[in-house]
Amino acid sequence: MTSSIQITGSVSRAIYPSGSLVPVRQAVGSATPLETYRSANRPAAPIVICRIQYRSASQDGKLARIERPNSRAFLASNPTERRVNAMKNAVFFEAEAGVRYWEDATVNGVEDEDGSRIPCRLADAWCPTLDISTGKIVGWPDGTVADIHYKVCDDGRYWLLDASGVRIAERDGYVPIDFLCHGGSGYGDYIILTVGPDGQIANYTRPDIVRDDWHPLTPS
Repeated sequence: MTSSIQITGSVSRAIYPSGSLVPVRQAVGSATPLETYRSANRPAAPIVICRIQYRSASQDGKLARIERPNSRAFLASNPTERRVNAMKNAVFFEAEAGVRYWEDATVNGVEDEDGSRIPCRLADAWCPTLDISTGKIVGWPDGTVADIHYKVCDDGRYWLLDASGVRIAERDGYVPIDFLCHGGSGYGDYIILTVGPDGQIANYTRPDIVRDDWHPLTPS
């Protein structure tokens, strides 16, 4: 029996036939074709072995059964991975962006000189909540259209929310352009959006949620 195990992804643990959890570390090895191993004592429960080669930190000579990163058992026993998994499946995006000049928006064709016309304003910040899958702004007043070109720079806080509206990850600083720039680049300094009468952001493309850009939050 080989002392190396082959798994997919950045799994940090494996379960040996005894059921004990042990860490695994990367070993030298090249990618191999996807294959399936069936243990002699459990032929009905195949073990998938694939692609990235690792060597067990202990119990050399025994082939491990892998606990996959997205498995229920792995997530239930690993709070950090559970939070990261929830972040990747976020439903809403919430912003609290400090706007320099409110007049850099028009609402229903009228320049918003003092920021009194734009929906989603809270004190000195613009605070929309977006449906990540559709690009619609939640609670946007029917029939209101807006062209927005706000300068924000690094005066902002942003969150990912789950389906219940609970904040599950956060970031601050420069504008996350994948979420708030769908009419120009923005370079991290500007929010650039055209919002239709139903709250739909024009030319919206669903952004990828990049793990390293966000800090998972611990549930209260």
